[in-house]
Amino acid sequence: MEILGQSTKATTQHPYMHLGYLAASNRDVFMIPLIPGLLLLVFGSLQLYFRKKRYFKASIASIIGGLIFLTMAISFFFDKPNIPSRILTSINYHALHISLSSFAKENDNNLPDSKHWCDLLISGTYAEPKYFTLSGVKEGESAYALNENVLNLTLSEIPADMVLLFETNLGIEEERTGSFLSRDYVKSLGIEKDHKIFQNRWNQVGGAEDITTEYHKGEGACVLFAGGHCEFVKTGDIATLKWHPGESEMPLEISQ
Repeated sequence: MEILGQSTKATTQHPYMHLGYLAASNRDVFMIPLIPGLLLLVFGSLQLYFRKKRYFKASIASIIGGLIFLTMAISFFFDKPNIPSRILTSINYHALHISLSSFAKENDNNLPDSKHWCDLLISGTYAEPKYFTLSGVKEGESAYALNENVLNLTLSEIPADMVLLFETNLGIEEERTGSFLSRDYVKSLGIEKDHKIFQNRWNQVGGAEDITTEYHKGEGACVLFAGGHCEFVKTGDIATLKWHPGESEMPLEISQ
């Protein structure tokens, strides 16, 4: 995803639309096959009971069709698909790249301080908390980490094909015990005081060993490159990613 045009802050004319939330889980659409499934099952059963042999084949066909739709509904309800997760991450990355570019533009082309990079994007109104979330990640937590090898570089010094942000499970603890009250941006969230988070799942910085494929059922991970494009990288190709500025570019087999 190539990002074109000038960067703007999240509170002004940010082009971001968090549409991925609508598709974060198939649970949102399980009613679509559920309703016709129930209707076909009831219709076929009643027809078989009252009309018996006369419409036997049609009744059986209705019952089978109803069972197929019900199976689809059950599958949709309990399954969290990969494609919406990729869409959501792509949207998030688009927004975060604009946010980082805006910050750099106003700070001598420097990236935010690595120890507080999420906080600085939020407090500076370059980003919103939802830009960091995925399924299972609460507002106030981040599903993404900053590549530790970009910390001593300005944004313009980072090769376009080098990893900038990646999906991670860093900071996950046994239970969420932290409170939003500890966050500088608590007032902007508008969330109740007892909303708990993983305190360390924020401002994450790491390397290749910290990338996770858990958001896509082990099939791969979404990565944001310094050039602004987002790619879904298969698990077997993660080792070929460019994590250091001195590494040569290696071709990847990307599944969009």
